[in-house]
Amino acid sequence: MHLRTNVYRRVENVLQYGFIRRKSTGTVDTGRVYTYGRYLVGPDFKFKTFPADAHYIDLKGFMFILLAGIYFWFQIKLLKKDCNKIN
Repeated sequence: MHLRTNVYRRVENVLQYGFIRRKSTGTVDTGRVYTYGRYLVGPDFKFKTFPADAHYIDLKGFMFILLAGIYFWFQIKLLKKDCNKIN
């Protein structure tokens, strides 16, 4: 009898980054950032994923006494090299 364990895990989406998370304890290792693909990590691990695409932030609705409006937006993107700085 051959007992086969699934030791491969994957980051499912191209627009995601992931950290490896131990299922038994819930601890997350932020030492390495994983991108899309399939990885040999072991049966007690899975990926904690988060978005890697750009996000737009709109700041609209600032009205002054003179009834002049300002529309302001910017774009943020989490860089792979900065992912391990997340707390």
